[in-house]
Amino acid sequence: MSQDTPTQSTYIQNDEIDLFELIENIWQQKWLVVITAVIALVLGCAFAFLTTPTYESKAFLLPPTEKDIVELRQPAAGNTSTANTAQAVYEAFLQNIDSNTVKKSFLAQPEVSAFFDGVSPTPQGQWRAFKDALNITLPSKNSPVLSTVGFQLNDPELAAKWTNEYIALAAQQTRAQLATDFQSEIRANLNDLELQINNRRALFKSQLNAEIHKLEEALQVARAIGLTDPLKTDVIIDDSGRTMVDEVRKLYRLGSKALEAEIKAVSARRDNEIFIPGLLQLEQQKSLLESVRIDSQKIQPATIDLEAQAPDAPIKPKKALILALSVVLGGMLGVMIALVRSAIRNRKAKATE
Repeated sequence: MSQDTPTQSTYIQNDEIDLFELIENIWQQKWLVVITAVIALVLGCAFAFLTTPTYESKAFLLPPTEKDIVELRQPAAGNTSTANTAQAVYEAFLQNIDSNTVKKSFLAQPEVSAFFDGVSPTPQGQWRAFKDALNITLPSKNSPVLSTVGFQLNDPELAAKWTNEYIALAAQQTRAQLATDFQSEIRANLNDLELQINNRRALFKSQLNAEIHKLEEALQVARAIGLTDPLKTDVIIDDSGRTMVDEVRKLYRLGSKALEAEIKAVSARRDNEIFIPGLLQLEQQKSLLESVRIDSQKIQPATIDLEAQAPDAPIKPKKALILALSVVLGGMLGVMIALVRSAIRNRKAKATE
């Protein structure tokens, strides 16, 4: 077997890392580490204290109460809508508050548009900046009903103002949508009632004409045989048996006088709709629906649990965290520089031996 030469042993010993030697080298260059950490701290302070602070204002929202949507539950409307529950109204509001339609409407306002014009010169950049500034949290499993809306801006007062105005805009859009849907449902119900009323009238007139026609035929038979008074007979006509006679043949037995009086009475019903079955109830329902009026401003699609207020402290930059990281990273950088300097010095010393 070959044995290690003295030169190979020296290389192996030189490649071994002496922890105490490293610590001693770092300690000898402690001022370098301290100065590097101080420089990093100064840079961190400059960033933390010179960066424009960002403030966030939030509003907390809950579903509406039954009192808030009573305008959509009017008794005269018959409560036919299954979509006008408190939860359904709240879901419609959440869809609007997170929709691009409402966001674009708010961004189009002069004050908001002018603010983001200074952030980016392009419409795409302004849109991205607006979406980054707006924070919306919808209900989740952990919080099934609570939602939040907020703006992150460099002006705390403006952040609170815009948050409340954005919620008001979404609420107004939801009110208009709910009122439109409600009125559309009322119109649909009115059209359905009108159709039922027309059908009842047409059916009544058709039945009335058929009845008059039968009476007139019976009258012709009665006149043909000279029967003016009701025919007296002991024969009982069974309408359910096999020997059932034709209805006209039964009617002529009343005599011409009775038939003429009945034709006159039945004909008079053409102009009197009180005899139409169920028509009065349908007309009353129609009248009630026509009297329904909805005031959209009385609809509250959400309950503001906590209105947005101007925050007294920014959310960023996080000064304490930045300063701590500056010291730690600066110290680590100083140690690395010290180790590199020590390694270079050792290599030069070995090269001169």
